[in-house]
Amino acid sequence: MELWPSLSRPSRIVEVTNTDEWLLAIATGDAVGVSAESTAHQHPHPGVRFVPLWGAPSLTVSLVWPVGGAHPAVADFVACVRRCARS
Repeated sequence: MELWPSLSRPSRIVEVTNTDEWLLAIATGDAVGVSAESTAHQHPHPGVRFVPLWGAPSLTVSLVWPVGGAHPAVADFVACVRRCARS
């Protein structure tokens, strides 16, 4: 809800437990949503139209991994993400 300006927040909230449920709620007309641009690329849905919101505030995206027992490629992946984020 923090993504919505306080005076423009929706009066009804549809709670979901994951991205697929969220997209289904939107596709069936039960909801609308605001998400990061990456959602359109990582979770395309034939029943959902992704429209850019120009002037909307940026979202913070965090990269996290477990302290112990992480996949052996995590260090290389993190290095790659950091290089891409700088460019």
